[in-house]
Amino acid sequence: MLVEGEAGVGNSRLIREASIELAGERRQVLTGFCHPLREPFPYGPVTDALRKADLTGRPAFPPTAGALPPLLPDPADRLPPPPEQPADASGRRFRLLQAVRSFLTGLGPTTLIVVDLHGVDEATRDLLLLLARDLPPRLSLVLTYRAEDLPPGGTVLGAAHRHPPGAAGAVIRLGPLVESEVREPASAALGPHATTALGAALYRRSEAARGRRRPPGSGSRSRWEGRRSSRG
Repeated sequence: MLVEGEAGVGNSRLIREASIELAGERRQVLTGFCHPLREPFPYGPVTDALRKADLTGRPAFPPTAGALPPLLPDPADRLPPPPEQPADASGRRFRLLQAVRSFLTGLGPTTLIVVDLHGVDEATRDLLLLLARDLPPRLSLVLTYRAEDLPPGGTVLGAAHRHPPGAAGAVIRLGPLVESEVREPASAALGPHATTALGAALYRRSEAARGRRRPPGSGSRSRWEGRRSSRG
């Protein structure tokens, strides 16, 4: 699932509420963040997410997960012995990507959330692209991003990304609240004190703040637009 929305429009709140719901369904919810660093750490968001995994009562992981300790040293004693490393750098990177997939497979029902993917490093993008093409059976992948911060003409997972046939998925695009939607939480909080004039003033302020954040030339969108594809 892809969640697109400009800064301040509600991406974080949506993900937080969804995480609570998913945790109630006995799914592990692992969240990693892309930080706006000049030189992001390779696999940083995925490392951030996987280190939070609860390994209590987990069965043995597949042998390929033994390549994870360079990326995830803390649970090394719970992983299989390290396999022989390929001699070339590309082979070692692919082995590490396989290890992440094996680790996620071994966790059981899991949702992996990567936040602010517009700031992702190339190594993490490649890893997520591999997962998106061949998702483990009980893994859900949720990626949030700001379209205005992508390179001109770029896509969130790069030009190589194609939605895999037969996989469920959705794109949710969040847009700003309309004036009536701004009045609703004000009414819930203030009751009769939330007059129409107050709602209009709050809406003008929210739009002014949004205008300061929004880059020139970007258009407005409805609260959300969804596009779904289901298993065929």
